[in-house]
Amino acid sequence: MISSSGGDFALRPLAKSVGTSTTAVYSLFGSRQALVDAVALRSAHSLRDALLAATDDNLLLRLMNQGLGYRRSAVENPGMFRIVFTGEHHSDDLLAAQEEIAIPFRRTVSEAMEQGLLHGDRKRILRHLHSGVHGFLRLEGSGRMGSDPEFRLLLIDLISAHVTEKGRKELAALDAAGETLAS
Repeated sequence: MISSSGGDFALRPLAKSVGTSTTAVYSLFGSRQALVDAVALRSAHSLRDALLAATDDNLLLRLMNQGLGYRRSAVENPGMFRIVFTGEHHSDDLLAAQEEIAIPFRRTVSEAMEQGLLHGDRKRILRHLHSGVHGFLRLEGSGRMGSDPEFRLLLIDLISAHVTEKGRKELAALDAAGETLAS
């Protein structure tokens, strides 16, 4: 229920759907907001773990797969994604978990820069990737755009804006091998 509705749900039907009472929920969590915060924290950790699962040796492919994992999480659990990123629920623990979500992206971008695959200011690259991906996901969530091929093209465009010549050759090789658009 929370997975699809986000933070906008009634506690009584939720408790009933899992075979318990609202009293039990309040006993466990203390408040409806504490339940939402716990769900948001768990969702943030799940998203972080999905990004950490992208361990490709090729850093540009890893960056692509991290982006795809991010989108997959948003599409499969839109309510959870909204809870984590809307800013409506911002406990200190959730803010820390949001920062943890960015760590795999930061690490991959930094490694790609060290290997001469990406160039520019690291913070600007990360901001560009973050805003492009979140913008797409917001539009997709509202039904105005969205498909896996469109998202792959967006990721390629976002990454391509920052690749070096060496990075362009790697992207071309990945594309020729069917690792970017065709996957």
